[in-house]
Amino acid sequence: MERVKEILLSSLSDSLQEVEALGICGSLARGTGFSEHSDIDIFVIVREKEPGDTTDKRWWQRIQRVLEPFGRDVTVLVYSVAGLKAVSNWYVLRLAAEGVLIHDRADIARLFEQIVQAARRAGLVQEMIGDRLVWTVGPDPSRPPSEEELLSGGFIVEAVVTPGILAKLKAKGFEVSEVPPEK
Repeated sequence: MERVKEILLSSLSDSLQEVEALGICGSLARGTGFSEHSDIDIFVIVREKEPGDTTDKRWWQRIQRVLEPFGRDVTVLVYSVAGLKAVSNWYVLRLAAEGVLIHDRADIARLFEQIVQAARRAGLVQEMIGDRLVWTVGPDPSRPPSEEELLSGGFIVEAVVTPGILAKLKAKGFEVSEVPPEK
């Protein structure tokens, strides 16, 4: 990770004034599960994104070029500050909890801490399941959350709910991914 950090900061030094923060995420940042087949996950936080995917493409091209010597696939996630504040999903929660900031000129570390604290206030806890650190509904992950807990706001990562509660979550504007039950 240190070599990736060094190369990003030195090679992108002229472009860093364009970003609020830059960091490493995924298995490289976690220090677990990173193998010869792993990609390198980088996140970029900008003040505002340009319309369309111009901002994403520009940063993907820059970072891909810089990290090409590593011979790995590169994933670049680009968020605006407003996007981080507005989107409460498990991607943002994992980024806030596990991402390693290597450049932070807008106190994004404090925003990440606020996101993690909001998740904890909503009753989520981090725990190891196998070799993976995951967010679950606590303190008893085996107990499905009540309708009141689900609709009170905050982050919901994984929950088994009835179709009625699912409809209420969608109506309240929550991002919901449905996984069909196993047969």
